[in-house]
Amino acid sequence: MGGQRGFTLLEILVALAILGLSAGVMLGALNTAANGSRAAADRAVALSVAQSLLAAQRFGPGAFGERSGETAQGFAWDVTIKPWAAGGAAIGVYWVRVAVARAGAPVVLTTLETGPAYAAR
Repeated sequence: MGGQRGFTLLEILVALAILGLSAGVMLGALNTAANGSRAAADRAVALSVAQSLLAAQRFGPGAFGERSGETAQGFAWDVTIKPWAAGGAAIGVYWVRVAVARAGAPVVLTTLETGPAYAAR
């Protein structure tokens, strides 16, 4: 009798099992990369929304307080404006906090802005 040629059924099954496990690992890695990319895109949009909200604020004595809402894309936002006092003098500096989030940690911008003077409390 001549030597065996080809693969046995057991060898084929082992090769298919290894191939299946490898494909599962690769698909898991692709899914993780896609989720990370989506999260990065959401964070970039949230930052853009936060910068736009900050630029749209008008400062003055009536601007103090908190406001919140939601964008058409589903990003929740809130803006807080408080007077920033410096020794009780009439000044025009405002502490501003803007937070924007969809799913996950919010993007928060905090800054001091100038505007019309007000009597510090």
